[in-house]
Amino acid sequence: MKTIIFSFAFMLLLSSCAVHSGMITGNASLNDANFQIIGLGVGQAKTTQVFGLGGLKKDALTLEAKRNLYENHPLQPGQALANVTVDFKRSCFPIVTKTQAIVSAEIVDFNQTNMNNLEVNYDKIIDETKSDDWVVLLVNNNSYKAKILDKNDQKSVVLFENEKGNYKIKKVVNGSLYYPKDYSSEFKINDEVLFYKGNTKQIGKIIASNSKGSIIEYYEINAKKAFIQCSYKKMMKN
Repeated sequence: MKTIIFSFAFMLLLSSCAVHSGMITGNASLNDANFQIIGLGVGQAKTTQVFGLGGLKKDALTLEAKRNLYENHPLQPGQALANVTVDFKRSCFPIVTKTQAIVSAEIVDFNQTNMNNLEVNYDKIIDETKSDDWVVLLVNNNSYKAKILDKNDQKSVVLFENEKGNYKIKKVVNGSLYYPKDYSSEFKINDEVLFYKGNTKQIGKIIASNSKGSIIEYYEINAKKAFIQCSYKKMMKN
């Protein structure tokens, strides 16, 4: 009996957990159409506690992440932050707790000179990202260009714009991330390949790859664009 209790306690000691939470804070007043959304700002901050001691408290951690946002995206006269979102990621280990705060916000410009151009430039932050920091992500059979915010040996936190034009932060396993570069000497980016979807043979184009396979862009019978993950073993050169 003592052996069982000891084994159970040992398993608890070696276990770890991850907890996520988020909230939306105060925003700039956007009641009138007198502004232009020019991009998205992101700031991060991390803290570590041992036996629950040390590190930054939640409010201080949020403040550090917001300072990081301002450092990454200095506001110019007539600009402000709107739709500010704070996300927390907490990882628990035997005696150590690590917490990360991610603050994201739309950057809006109230300058009168921009009033004639109200085009939303959501892609600005991703377009400025280094090629090594952005990936292709498949969510609900839709393909998205995503920016890596944080990464460890098993999982990554990514930022992407969904089909509704909203930016989302998502934690995914690293094996589900694909990159706009070649990982196979046989199957390369933009190659046309054959693959099977069920019992139907399809033809499509490789748009991203990783060490195990690729994301393939193809068209369904109704001419609707679609995407699928496919391993190299199940692909054939067209």
